[in-house]
Amino acid sequence: LMFLETLAPYFWLMGAVFFASSLTFFYFRRHGSVKLLILNLGILIAGIPFSPFKNFQLTLWISGGVLMLTSLIMYVSERRARK
Repeated sequence: LMFLETLAPYFWLMGAVFFASSLTFFYFRRHGSVKLLILNLGILIAGIPFSPFKNFQLTLWISGGVLMLTSLIMYVSERRARK
């Protein structure tokens, strides 16, 4: 599976383009979920594959994880409020 490391930047850029289009839809049409946008942003931040960011890898993992955890907490608290 090491061959996927050479493709990781392309997959990450494709995810960033899809995130930008989702953000555009949400901004102009209010179509989508804030919680999912936060989750996707956290995944994108935690998974940055570019070599200039290798020194900040732990910081990126932590900040992406915090965003993902925040999204999960928002989702669970909304589900509990409905009951």
